[in-house]
Amino acid sequence: MRPLELTMSAFGPYAGVEQVDFTVFGEKGLYLISGNTGAGKTTIFDAVCYALFDAPSGGNRNSSMFRSNYADPETPTYVELTFAYKGKEYTIRRNPTYLRPAKRGSGLVEEGTNAVLTLPDGQNPVTGSANVTAAVQELIGISRDQFAQIAMIAQGDFMKLLFADTKNRQEIFRSIFKTQPFVRIQELLADETKRLGAECAKGRDSLRQYIAGLVCEPENPAVEVLTLAKEGKKPVAEVVELAMALLEEDGRHEKKLMDRKKELSGRIEAMAHQELEYETYREQLQKRAELDRQFAGLQEKRKQVEESFVQAKSVEPQIAEKAAKQGQIKERLKEFDELDRMDAEIRQLEKSLSDRKVQLLEKQAKVELHERDIQAWKEELDGYEGLDERIAGKAIDGDRLEREIKSLSELGEKCNRYRSEMLKLADYQSLLLRRIGQQRESNAKAEEADLLFRANMAGILADRLVEGTPCPVCGAVHHPAKAILPEQVPSEEVVKGLRKQADDLQASVNKGTELCSRQKGLVEQLKTDLLQALATSEFKEVQEIDARLKEGIEASVNSKVIELRRLEGELKVMRNQVEKRKRLNEALPAKEAALAEVRKSFAGLSEAQAAEQASCMEKKEHRVRKTAELPYSCKEAAETAVLQLESGIRKIKEAIERNDRELKSCEAELSGLEGRRKQVQEQILERNLAWKRTEELGMEEVVSTLEEHRDRLRKCREEAEANDRQLQILYSRQQTNRTALDRIEEKSSELAGLEKEYQWKASLSDTANGQLREKNKVMFETFVLMEYFDRIIRRANVRLMHLSDGQYELKRREEASSKVSKTGLDLDVVDHYNGGIRDVKSLSGGEQFKASLSLALGLSDEVQASAGGIRIDTMFVDEGFGSLDEDSIRLAINTLSDLSEGNRLIGIISHVPQLKAIDRQIIVEKDRFSGSHLRQVW
Repeated sequence: MRPLELTMSAFGPYAGVEQVDFTVFGEKGLYLISGNTGAGKTTIFDAVCYALFDAPSGGNRNSSMFRSNYADPETPTYVELTFAYKGKEYTIRRNPTYLRPAKRGSGLVEEGTNAVLTLPDGQNPVTGSANVTAAVQELIGISRDQFAQIAMIAQGDFMKLLFADTKNRQEIFRSIFKTQPFVRIQELLADETKRLGAECAKGRDSLRQYIAGLVCEPENPAVEVLTLAKEGKKPVAEVVELAMALLEEDGRHEKKLMDRKKELSGRIEAMAHQELEYETYREQLQKRAELDRQFAGLQEKRKQVEESFVQAKSVEPQIAEKAAKQGQIKERLKEFDELDRMDAEIRQLEKSLSDRKVQLLEKQAKVELHERDIQAWKEELDGYEGLDERIAGKAIDGDRLEREIKSLSELGEKCNRYRSEMLKLADYQSLLLRRIGQQRESNAKAEEADLLFRANMAGILADRLVEGTPCPVCGAVHHPAKAILPEQVPSEEVVKGLRKQADDLQASVNKGTELCSRQKGLVEQLKTDLLQALATSEFKEVQEIDARLKEGIEASVNSKVIELRRLEGELKVMRNQVEKRKRLNEALPAKEAALAEVRKSFAGLSEAQAAEQASCMEKKEHRVRKTAELPYSCKEAAETAVLQLESGIRKIKEAIERNDRELKSCEAELSGLEGRRKQVQEQILERNLAWKRTEELGMEEVVSTLEEHRDRLRKCREEAEANDRQLQILYSRQQTNRTALDRIEEKSSELAGLEKEYQWKASLSDTANGQLREKNKVMFETFVLMEYFDRIIRRANVRLMHLSDGQYELKRREEASSKVSKTGLDLDVVDHYNGGIRDVKSLSGGEQFKASLSLALGLSDEVQASAGGIRIDTMFVDEGFGSLDEDSIRLAINTLSDLSEGNRLIGIISHVPQLKAIDRQIIVEKDRFSGSHLRQVW
């Protein structure tokens, strides 16, 4: 990649447009970029790097700093770089984000980041900042960081690389040589080792936990051995053997307990059967005693029932007396029905009086309502005085507002047309500017094609020249620098076509100019008309036609429209009031007639109410006299007396029937109890015969024998339960020990495999991460970088031996200063004058610069080689020569001159006076008011 031309506009310290033509320096050799400190020498390389990769060369600068503080607001900020790669030319134009004046109106707007890559052979250009950067990286095959290492030996980076320790060099080389995958391998090995170590520790913890789960009886002789095993003082094999012994011993104990359980179960079963027989005999004795008690009680009950039956029969004659009295009361119940009819008539009269009262209240309310309505209508009609005069005044105001709104609307239309034509003029002018640019570009292409065509003719003529034969053009007989035939030469038809295209674009420019002129005249005429209209309006003080005028007209129109709508609303209300006044005047006589009718109806209802009230009083007095003649106060009391007599008759009959039923029931129960007493006595005799006893056992003797038998059975069962508890404890201990034994055997086998895997992986991780004991701390990534570093040192020593007249040679330190520090990328220097090896930091200032320059050049060569053989045909060396004497500067220049052999162009950025002997220069001149400027010398 070789830069051909660089254009910077409002970039860094450069206020205007500055151009650098690299082609004037040829294709190889040295040139100097000189100027005062801060003038903008490094900015040239920043611009190249920014154009290619959207980033400056140094990490302490960013794209937000690119906008020049000296530039006029209208001057755009951009960088345009034309470069050659593999015989083809490419052009990149890129601009950062910055603020510029708005094209329409006032204020500033943000110009966004953009980039365009123009490709050769008529291909479609690449647009967009990120897309252009990706296309450049794909084209030349390197990233921004690699480009900075290959093409730029930056100020301050010399010593950084020379004096860095292993850790810092590792970070520098990692980003250059992309060794992050090796770091990832180290991390994966370390993580895997850590994981396996944790799993082994977890497995050992689990194994200790399973061993801790083994149990045995406190009096067992193996307790001490088991305690040592739980403390981790016994090997796993012995623990397994111990667990198997405990299980075997518990098995023997289990057999003994099972035999004892069988024996106790037989005894308990026999004793339980005997207990059941005694319990049954006791229940039979209790049952016979209970039957005897029930028989005696039932005989007493029968005696009481017989007495009750006799007493109930004695009151049987009262039934006839109660029946006669009941008949007399029923005969007079009809008189109570007559009272009920009188009560109904009284209630009907009272209801009628109540309804009449409601009607009177309603009529009275209607009278009052009509009176209030008539009064309100009359008051409302009084309020409509002068309504017609107010309506006429509002109508006049509305006509005035409509005329003003129409006038302002016409003024707004004129303003809108003027602004529309102004925008159209701006669009015509913008289009004209683009056509002018296209015409210039087309004209330049036509000129370039014409030059190539003529150069081809010169090349053809030069190709026929023979040394010693006069040139047909200048007559010279020696031809040291013949014209070279261009690689791609346009034909005469192509040249004519490009020239015609340029002429056509010129005609289009002429048409655009005429169109802009006509449009400008129209805009001026519209402006004059608008100003005349403004002079007779409320905006007569306005002198400038802008957006505020349009907003003012719109605001005034809106204000008057709102006022007009308010007036229309008020007129609508007033017209509604006129209609209402008419309706009230028409309805008032009918309302007064209705009032008179309601008052007449109210008087009639009052007379009817007085007559009904007198009739109701008369009926109430008659009922009182009738009620006094009856034996009961009401019909309900007479009916209650009838029911009471009937209830007394029923109770006497029920008592006789109930006592008769109870007497028969007692006799039946006595017969049944006698039968059950005989059955129980027979069962007692059968039990005595079974026991071979002639006399019957007493209850106390049976209970005493049963208690003694139960006590023996309880003790036997307690012994069986104790035996079962021992069995349960034994089963639990066996299960615990058997499970623990299985887990111990399983986990010990699994742990052995894990520990074996952990050992070889830990060894591999320690090796890759430089953690081997008593070994140099060289990590896997460092080992790879050591190979790169050795290549860089070999390339650097070629320059350093020349710069130091054979005295110094760089050497990678192979032994670390201590066994605990990282090593592998430390650097020493060999002094061939005294045969010693020492730290590079011991070199003097000038010697340090030579070593740093050599190392940086070696790094550039190695990066270039590792990037796939890609060659960058340009390089910048930024400062660092101030610490050298004249001889060292001469040697450095010679070294860089040697480096420039093979078509490489090297720019030295420096203000050291001794370097001004380089005849090809870019001189940067700084002005404190107008920024920096460039000029080239060659």
